Amino acid sequence: MKLPLKQKNYLKNFMALGCFLLCFVNHPMLANTNTLIHQKIQQEHAIQQPYATQVQAFKKESEERAFIYQPLVESMKQHAVQVPQTFSTRLKNPPNAMIFVSFSLPQNLFQQILSESALYHLPVVLRGLYQNDFQKTMMHIFNLMKAEPHASLLIDPLWFQTFQINAVPTLVVQVSNRCAAGQVCSKNQFDEVIGNLSITDGLKLMVSKGQAFLAAREILAAQEENKDD
Repeated sequence: MKLPLKQKNYLKNFMALGCFLLCFVNHPMLANTNTLIHQKIQQEHAIQQPYATQVQAFKKESEERAFIYQPLVESMKQHAVQVPQTFSTRLKNPPNAMIFVSFSLPQNLFQQILSESALYHLPVVLRGLYQNDFQKTMMHIFNLMKAEPHASLLIDPLWFQTFQINAVPTLVVQVSNRCAAGQVCSKNQFDEVIGNLSITDGLKLMVSKGQAFLAAREILAAQEENKDD
């Protein structure tokens, strides 16, 4: 059967297009291009993989640090409010024992106090912000605590008032844990050791000569038990 001329032309064009596509798909140049694209994708994946691992590690570390620094951040937020009437009601009473320090201390001494306080699980207390700036304070504390992330560092000016702290470093141990934040505590209700004496030696001094000898002895005994564990 003879096809009309117009249909013959359509058929020829269709067959030519099919042949062109078949040849193009199987052309070595296209195959090489596909290979190059695949290799490029693999290279990019190989480059991105270490960064993805680092991002996950950084995320995990950030979450851990956020948990560690949360008490510090909360105390700094409260300090930044600068409202004395509400400030005292929002702060907890001081713990049985603590070390008072200042940003003016030499960094090596500050670091030593942080390390030893972490062993005894005693908080290290600051009066205020570093250079009166919240962000500078966070950065400064971050640098200080790199070597000792488990230390407890807080900002509480009222505790300075409670124990009438005028010099640092000062180790304070209460006799019966009755001193309240925002109130001046009587000197016969706590012991204090002022100066660069180690926490261990300060506690031993209180045991031998202080009023809070029972509390100091308990802190030393707890540290000895932690050593054995």
